[in-house]
Amino acid sequence: MTRKVVTFFVLATGLLAICGTALAHHGEAGSYDNTVRITVKATVSEIVWVNPHAQLYIDFKNDRGENEHWGIEM
Repeated sequence: MTRKVVTFFVLATGLLAICGTALAHHGEAGSYDNTVRITVKATVSEIVWVNPHAQLYIDFKNDRGENEHWGIEM
């Protein structure tokens, strides 16, 4: 095989390996229901700047008047 062909296959394999990792990292099918929108009036209690995603924590009262504390990955 020529040097160009070998270089192409090495680069293509590396790119596919990186893409697979990125898709696995950002998978949300089992975590979120994107068909339902939730709106709450809340107070931000904490923001944590960490890798790979920042975390936002909010406090609010639900429909029953109970306090809730949610963590949101940004």
